[in-house]
Amino acid sequence: MMGLWLGGCQTVSELQQGLRSIGLPIQSTAPDPAPSTVGEKEALARVESRLDGLTWPAPMETWSDLRATLARIGSDLQPLADSPEKTAQRLRLNELKTRIKQAAPALFARHDLMDGPPFFEIYPVDLDAPSLMDSRWPEIAKLLDRASPEQLRRFTSNYPRSATGDIHRRDLAARFISATGKEQSGSLDNLLDRLRKAEAAGFEAEEIDAPTLGFAEATSKTLLRERQIDFPASIDLDLPVRSEKMDLDDALAPYRGEAPRHVILFEVALAKVTRRVMNLKEVPSVIFVGNQYGSSVMTAGGQVVEEGHNPVSGQQTTPVNPLALEHYGIAERKAVGEPVAYRYHFSVANIRSRKNTTVNYYILDRKKRTFFKSTFDVFEEQRYSVPYNVHWLDPKRNLLKQDYDTERDIDDYEKDPVAIKLSQLADHYRANMGATARLADLGSLRRTLQRDRNMALANYKANAFDARPLNDPRFDSVVAVYTGKRGMGSGFYVAPDIVLTNWHVVENQKIVEMKRYDGRETYGRVLAKDVRLDIALVKVQDRGRPVSFYTGRTLKPGMEADVIGHPYRHLFSITRGIVSAIRKEPSISLPPGAGDKVLFVQTDAPINGGNSGGPLFHGNRVIGMNTWGYLGGDGLGFAVHYAEILEYLNEHLAGFRVDPSGRS
Repeated sequence: MMGLWLGGCQTVSELQQGLRSIGLPIQSTAPDPAPSTVGEKEALARVESRLDGLTWPAPMETWSDLRATLARIGSDLQPLADSPEKTAQRLRLNELKTRIKQAAPALFARHDLMDGPPFFEIYPVDLDAPSLMDSRWPEIAKLLDRASPEQLRRFTSNYPRSATGDIHRRDLAARFISATGKEQSGSLDNLLDRLRKAEAAGFEAEEIDAPTLGFAEATSKTLLRERQIDFPASIDLDLPVRSEKMDLDDALAPYRGEAPRHVILFEVALAKVTRRVMNLKEVPSVIFVGNQYGSSVMTAGGQVVEEGHNPVSGQQTTPVNPLALEHYGIAERKAVGEPVAYRYHFSVANIRSRKNTTVNYYILDRKKRTFFKSTFDVFEEQRYSVPYNVHWLDPKRNLLKQDYDTERDIDDYEKDPVAIKLSQLADHYRANMGATARLADLGSLRRTLQRDRNMALANYKANAFDARPLNDPRFDSVVAVYTGKRGMGSGFYVAPDIVLTNWHVVENQKIVEMKRYDGRETYGRVLAKDVRLDIALVKVQDRGRPVSFYTGRTLKPGMEADVIGHPYRHLFSITRGIVSAIRKEPSISLPPGAGDKVLFVQTDAPINGGNSGGPLFHGNRVIGMNTWGYLGGDGLGFAVHYAEILEYLNEHLAGFRVDPSGRS
């Protein structure tokens, strides 16, 4: 056991001061000082004075003040030490509350429930409200029969379910619905009006025997299948109504008296996310490397590095003051010697994410064969601050999670449904219900839906970039890919909003920036990747022109091959060579012996840094994706064979189907 001697400490305070001087925490175990006797007496005197000033019975106008005074007296007594005086005042308080409670039934029986204030809310003490309400309900029911709609609304507000109990609440709800207007031949306008009033009065769907509304989605299956809807839309049932989800076919089937009579069809014509990096700033920080040993540094992993070198980057660096370690939260030293820390910077991106939604909705009365059609737009945005390149040795690494957002936060927001309130649709409908039209048959509504779907598809196809007035249209399909490591590579469109590139270009990045041949900048989110094939798919914000792939088994050595990419940052360059061979080689992304070999197109066209991920063309068709070349080995480059690429795209890209062999 370790001993500790502190000489010269004569008092407890001196001993505590000595222990603190060597860094040991001190927790006082001395008892708290006794409360002041004078303070106790003054508090009891105030309680007694307040009790002396209270009288019962009291006028109803004073009940609320009396309730507040009784609560204050109870709060004043609570912290006081037990004593005969406190007990006496507590007995006085309880006796007064008992007398007030005993008077409640008679006072409640005389209270004006229709036009008076809420009895249980203002009464000086808490009561068993449902029991008192039950004892007087026969009389209350007669009053409710004669009440005006405004009196019913006021009664409902003054006496919620907690006061009436469940049974009487349902009785009250039925009377409320009856008084707010009888249903006019099933009029949806009248129904929505009564639902709105019931919601304002605090009723829930099960309390008012609410009608059932049907809901059916009519969004284009093509848009859904081709992932042109970035996020779903949902209806927020903020009115007291029951709901039933229906298939479109069932919603458009003839009405035979079964519920639901009214159906809301909604078609998402646009659900688009736009993410923009508003600015990027560098934030200074410190990393803790290890401990000082003379002219060397012992790292946390046991590595010895000469002074003046950063053990992390290997660069010449000046260490910060070793005492900065404690400022950055390192309390435990893992080795003997002074701690060594280094300055560095991480990046913080301020990101704006916007969601635009356009919903075409149709309100259908299946019995009357009428429908109302309109469009509802929703726009919302969120802003985020996301740190990048935070070093794993930064002692503030975990604290940054509390101060900043993450890419996952943005992803979750962008995938979350946009909720459209039913009350908003109802208000929109009631303001424009003059546009309600009759249906010759339900098939005509199906044709209307199909026309609207085709309009949404036409808007989508308008951005397909099917033709470009450039001398070499192949460049339309190629992009420059920039990663967070200040590196770059190439990529090319394989679908209107999907770019193919190398895995080693994006690696673990989730978001990458891109530049198109026309000079516009865009970005994309990595969707899928295969390390063995060195393939990554990126969903791009701006659409482009997809390439056409070579198919068949006729690719032979000696055929012309064009490399398009960005060698050593020389953007959008083309280099010509020939197909040298078709051969299988080990994957360059996996350790030796791991995984199957990959089929490559060998070419003498130079594949340099910056070409990775770009297309290898024969004519106007892609025969491979440029992947790697031997350093110092001029004329020895390799591109992933089109058969490997097409097999991957057929598996991972919805709606994509190309047979590498050329068979239909």
